[in-house]
Amino acid sequence: MKNWHIVQTHHDYCDPSGLPTAVEDEFHEFDGVCDSCDIKRTFIPNAPTCPMPNCTDSSGSNAYAKLVELGCTTGCATNQTCRDNYTTLRVVHDSCPDGALPEAAEVGLHDFEGPCETVICNAPGSELDQTTCANPASSGTMQNMVALVTTAALTGAAMVLA
Repeated sequence: MKNWHIVQTHHDYCDPSGLPTAVEDEFHEFDGVCDSCDIKRTFIPNAPTCPMPNCTDSSGSNAYAKLVELGCTTGCATNQTCRDNYTTLRVVHDSCPDGALPEAAEVGLHDFEGPCETVICNAPGSELDQTTCANPASSGTMQNMVALVTTAALTGAAMVLA
């Protein structure tokens, strides 16, 4: 479980470049079945506050589709429509419970993190100290298996990067 929390914290709290892409993508295979901490991205001084996400509509999924349609893997920083859709996808991804986005959008977000790295905002509550997980959510499934799989994923990612 400890290994899962390390990966989950880096994925949710740290800058998107904090994990190798392979680990980011595989993260979403486990986030729905593993005990996780409720943590937001780290606070960025002088960044605007993110808009409130709508976790019950298809705004995040629609934003992902628009990013793909517009080819926002290039020019995101200068295209306002790309910037707006990236912000919508990012806040739904970061603030809504697992299942609010389809798997393609969950994983596909990571394709836009580099090109859209200048598109930043602070989620409500991110200004609070989030460096300790006081009360992990309980899903009660496969803790030892998750630790093993997480360790294997990290080892595989390290081998890919080597």
